[in-house]
Amino acid sequence: MQVAKGLFEFKSSGQAQVALEEHKTTQKTRKGGKWAERTGFQKDDKAASDKWQGHGIGTALADIKDIHEHLDKFLMHRLGIRVVLGQYLALKPIGDEDVNRHLPRHSMNEMDEVGLIKLAVRPAELASAAYEDAKTIFERQFPEYDTPELILQGNTAAEIAYVPHHLYYILFELIKNSFQATAMNHGASGSEESDLPPVRVIIGDSVENEDIVIKVSDEGGGIPRSHTKRIFSYLFTTAQPVFPILDSNDLESFGRNSPLAGLGYGLPIARLYARYFGGDLHIISVEGFGTDAFLYLHKLGDQEEPLA
Repeated sequence: MQVAKGLFEFKSSGQAQVALEEHKTTQKTRKGGKWAERTGFQKDDKAASDKWQGHGIGTALADIKDIHEHLDKFLMHRLGIRVVLGQYLALKPIGDEDVNRHLPRHSMNEMDEVGLIKLAVRPAELASAAYEDAKTIFERQFPEYDTPELILQGNTAAEIAYVPHHLYYILFELIKNSFQATAMNHGASGSEESDLPPVRVIIGDSVENEDIVIKVSDEGGGIPRSHTKRIFSYLFTTAQPVFPILDSNDLESFGRNSPLAGLGYGLPIARLYARYFGGDLHIISVEGFGTDAFLYLHKLGDQEEPLA
């Protein structure tokens, strides 16, 4: 939530407009790529900007690459520091002054977790928990609809050594985005039915797999191809917040102004969580039907932290 507050204050301070003017000047100087230099044809900036409208707290800045690179690097390092500190505090026995005793007081045979890492996390269980929490927000925002059903498919017994709250955050973001898209798409169609299409979570795993693959699939109408380059922008979202955000203090987790979507930073942070342990997050859209989010959880434990 501090990310959203910082971006909101940056936009409100006037510095955002300065950065935007500098970016526009740079783009005019470049005058396109090699093809534009050879042919003399230029992209219609007005038409492009019309197609890329969004409701993020800083949508106009979404094309400035430097902003996203700095945010990615800063947040990835912050995540790394939090994991190291959290792991140390979780491993250090409470009340024990001997800092060299790094393991809890139970034996290895009885151990089901090592610090922050739980050795047998079930994605299906976390998906169900994330669904219940997203359902609470959905019912507040769309009281006219019944919450879309969650359908779990695939290897629902799959387990992985992982940090549970990292995986929960990713699944919560994907499920609530699916809720938002489904309600907006079917509400816009003029349907009077309260039953919305389900959100499906398909879990793929086997002994030979190097990843557990989780697909979160919805029938929310998909994402326009012109928006795909901005899906993981910290400053862009196609969903307009239900409540007006007039001050950074309005941005509270699970508070009155915490909508299903509309702040524009959930997906990029979810991708950072996935990439920290060697996984990834990809979004594939079928415009006019729905969206599939593919979450890869690397389970071999042979990946270094991406902190460079």
